[in-house]
Amino acid sequence: MSGDLTIRWAGGTKSFSPGTDVRIGRDPGVDVVVDNPNVSRLHAIVSHDGTAWVLRDQGSFQGTFRQGQAVSELRLGASESVTLGSPQVGVSIDFSVGEDAAPTRARETPTDAVDTVVPNRESRPGGALRDDVFDSATVVGGESLRVECGGKTYQFSPGKHITLGRDASADVVSTNPTVSRSHATVTHDGEGWKIEDAGSSAGTFIDGRRIQSARLTGSTAVWLGDPDTGERVVIVASGQKEATPIDRVRRLGRSSYLGIAAVLFGVVAIGVAIFALSNQGSGALDRDQMARGVVRIETSEGILGSGTVIDAEEGLILTNAHVAAPRSLGQGVLWNTTEDELAQNLRLITIWVSDGLDEIAEPRFVAEVVAVDGYLDLAVLRITETAGGSIVDDSDLEELVEIPIGDADDLESGDPIQILGYPGVAQSNAATLTAGVLSGTVQDARLGSNRAFINLDAEIRGGNSGGLVADANGRIVGVPTLDWTSDREQVASMRPISFAMDLIEAARAEEDYVSEFVTAPTGNEEFPTASFVSASDVGFRSGCSATAGGVSTGDTQVSLAINYEGFAAVEHQDLGIAIFEEATGQRIGFASTADDWPIEFAEDGCVTVTVNLGSPLQPGLYFVDFYIGPNYVFDPGMSLPFEL
Repeated sequence: MSGDLTIRWAGGTKSFSPGTDVRIGRDPGVDVVVDNPNVSRLHAIVSHDGTAWVLRDQGSFQGTFRQGQAVSELRLGASESVTLGSPQVGVSIDFSVGEDAAPTRARETPTDAVDTVVPNRESRPGGALRDDVFDSATVVGGESLRVECGGKTYQFSPGKHITLGRDASADVVSTNPTVSRSHATVTHDGEGWKIEDAGSSAGTFIDGRRIQSARLTGSTAVWLGDPDTGERVVIVASGQKEATPIDRVRRLGRSSYLGIAAVLFGVVAIGVAIFALSNQGSGALDRDQMARGVVRIETSEGILGSGTVIDAEEGLILTNAHVAAPRSLGQGVLWNTTEDELAQNLRLITIWVSDGLDEIAEPRFVAEVVAVDGYLDLAVLRITETAGGSIVDDSDLEELVEIPIGDADDLESGDPIQILGYPGVAQSNAATLTAGVLSGTVQDARLGSNRAFINLDAEIRGGNSGGLVADANGRIVGVPTLDWTSDREQVASMRPISFAMDLIEAARAEEDYVSEFVTAPTGNEEFPTASFVSASDVGFRSGCSATAGGVSTGDTQVSLAINYEGFAAVEHQDLGIAIFEEATGQRIGFASTADDWPIEFAEDGCVTVTVNLGSPLQPGLYFVDFYIGPNYVFDPGMSLPFEL
């Protein structure tokens, strides 16, 4: 398709004419700068081949995805949206061809708000709320206010006059066309938070009723515009939400056996007793209970994922490390990614909880990481505060549903499993449930296991990560994780629950957890010399017995003998070697010890590495960069240039 190309992303909008090679990445020198650690320095190039604009991934570490599928090359139609980086944490970027669009200025985030953008989620979450979504009271302490709108979460303190509307200068911005530019305001008047309609054309609604002004307590669903087509905003304020007349009837029905309903409740009680006796000893959780035990996790760094309550009394939640602590030691080795490509560790983790399978989750708690293993990709969180900012106590945790721990070792391929979580593509704040079977095991020499991962035939998407894989009795047997094959195809898998037990026990005992599968750098590692040698097998080899060699135009491999000092004398240490082309900044080769475990290092010695290249070397300047440790941290003191 011919015509100018318009690119929209969080940093702005730009247009380009055919004949231009548009470079997209994190490097400040490219044409479209996407300032996010999940995006490679030169991530992709878009150019016009005479008939259409074509996007080509440039060997990025995390890949490029369209509708959840990895793409290396994509011909762009009139309108396309892709994700730079993995679907869990990547950045959405939009392309349109032939559209005459003027650049727009990106809105500045209010200085007193915590803006948690979920980059993969293009549509606002949720749909029309059922009447019973908020029938149970939510109690929140403290005076801070949290607002969830269109995939973003904001936090405000008293004294701020908060504006909600479609105008880009509003504190909480909606892109829904039914929302007025200045739609509503929220203020704290000394007694509590209050929302007021600002003369909007479509109105402001709470519980299906149009309001001009209303007090905000607990968790409240507010519709800006008609409840069928408007923007749903969830506001969490201090205090307890008042029960509506319908709520009171519901609560009476759940708790009272008096009055004219006595006979009816007696019949129901007998039926329940018979059912309970027929299932006595099964210990099985139903799907509603499982959904209540699976939480949605949002973070201040824009990561959306899921978690499972594994100890309600202690407020402990099991999830993936890449959701809660993306830079925990071992993440680089696991994903074969350097540290500067990993997302930052988190400042704020918000826990959303629902009251059942088809019920909308609400933000109820704040949590912190208390045990993490980056290589296992597992983390345990502890709830520390309510969503309103009060220190959590035992009564706050009483309604949490704990998922019992099962045994994945008892399961075989073909056994049925259930997966619950909050995939971003579902465009909903309610948990989703999919069913499938186990479909095979994956071995890992570092873990000493033939069941390091277990593949699933059920589809999981970004946001499911960290959630629940349950057996037929509703017990947790694994943590769902998207993985990739060598050709960048996605694989649905789970980390068996047995690998999480040491983390769970450390969290319960409030003890430090240290992974036995990776070794932290000493900080004293150095590479005093490196020289080119004759090519050998791809990867790392202890010792430097190869003969001297060089590098020539047309070579598809580069081999080096590397002298090292200051290493910990351990069975294994992790190293990465990358080769970059100076003219484009593109990485053309990468080798790591992750594929050659274990490599034994003395404190001082020599190691040989051969790096496979994506294409033959051409005349020009190249750099060999060195990375140390289980997250492959770049060594700025060692970058070896060579020119052909």
